Amino acid sequence: TQQNDNLLIMAKGSQLDFANNLLCNGTITLRMMHTKNGTIGNIFFRAQSKNLDRKNLYWARLDSRERYCGFHLFKNVDGQETLLASFDLPVFENIWYNIKLEFTGDTLKGYMDNEITWNVVDSDFSSGYWGLNVEPVSEGNANIYLDSYSVNFSSD
Repeated sequence: TQQNDNLLIMAKGSQLDFANNLLCNGTITLRMMHTKNGTIGNIFFRAQSKNLDRKNLYWARLDSRERYCGFHLFKNVDGQETLLASFDLPVFENIWYNIKLEFTGDTLKGYMDNEITWNVVDSDFSSGYWGLNVEPVSEGNANIYLDSYSVNFSSD
């Protein structure tokens, strides 16, 4: 288990890699808040590369861009991006969103504020590394706050 109850402030373009832990089955929970509309917060998991190079992995995205607002699940295989699931919801500035990801075997589940938003079966990646990322899509200061993250995992 990895846990951090401290507030993390991630500036646009920043990334936190937790490549020392190989996850097979597990749960990632955290709180995320966008400080400006137009920002994207990503949670990478089952990444095949320790540097989270986005070539082969799953990732959940909380997107506050007007055209893409929502909580989405993607996978990249050999760099090719595929949308696996999408849950449309408005993402407002300065509001905390409680996110939970569960991945067991080939079942991937996403929760937003304790409500299941997607339940997907996909078997491309059975283990890998995890991390957090903020994409630089907004003008000016656009930070994402992360709070109370917890990762429970098994390596089998």
